[in-house]
Amino acid sequence: KDQVALFLNRKDLTDQIPNLIELAEDRIYRELRCKYNLEVLDFPDHGSAVLALPADYREALYVHWDLQELEKRVIIHPWRYRGGAHRINYYVGMPRYWSDNGPEIVLQPSLDGPYDLSLTYFRTLKGTLVDDTDTNAVLTAAPDLYLYATLVVGQSFLIGDTIPLWDSQYRNALSDLNTEFNMNLLAVTENAS
Repeated sequence: KDQVALFLNRKDLTDQIPNLIELAEDRIYRELRCKYNLEVLDFPDHGSAVLALPADYREALYVHWDLQELEKRVIIHPWRYRGGAHRINYYVGMPRYWSDNGPEIVLQPSLDGPYDLSLTYFRTLKGTLVDDTDTNAVLTAAPDLYLYATLVVGQSFLIGDTIPLWDSQYRNALSDLNTEFNMNLLAVTENAS
């Protein structure tokens, strides 16, 4: 918070800096896809074709059944693959596909029994910075990302002429983290082949 006030060259914004950080976090977690906001959630003995998403969910990367990765489908229509009171579901078996359908992950075919499933997803860490001493994995790894994102938001309220500078610095920090993750993912994929 002190760094933001220093860079904005404004001491009268102290009360507004938490709001600026919150707006910056909105932007960061819409765009950031790296190991620092990656999470794995296990669903042991799961018997439903629907996985409820956690509150910190941003975007799914993988869904696994045991060690088998399920294939992502753009849309699996819930009316087509989930049996309701008015419909008999003919698609039952081992999970093969998944789709991100809003507040849930839908599996297809409907499960024929309980399976150990896991969801690897990108999460938002928004709201973890309440006190001045609080931190999170992204802030620890890339404090510049938080600083520049917050400065872009702050300058837009102040109608400053340094927005392009801070936005450029933010984009560089974001690109570095996303590239690092993609390079690591590529290396893992190549080693698995």
